[in-house]
Amino acid sequence: PYLRAIMEAMTLSHPARRVTFVKSAQVGGSEAALNLIGQIMDETPAPVLVMLPSIEMMRGYNRLKLDPMIRASPSLAAR
Repeated sequence: PYLRAIMEAMTLSHPARRVTFVKSAQVGGSEAALNLIGQIMDETPAPVLVMLPSIEMMRGYNRLKLDPMIRASPSLAAR
């Protein structure tokens, strides 16, 4: 519930163009970002850039977070 307003502001239909999310570790920030990426992929397919400090961290992100989300969602997997 505490992420509801943040994730609403991060949707494509919200008038906000910039959302600053100041948070501690392990509070759902990655999941909120994945939800936004999934919405972009599903509703308005467009390039999305996710930046992490290293190539190894990006590979881990793809393997552990992004790829499982895509496989688990029929609409994303179809794209």
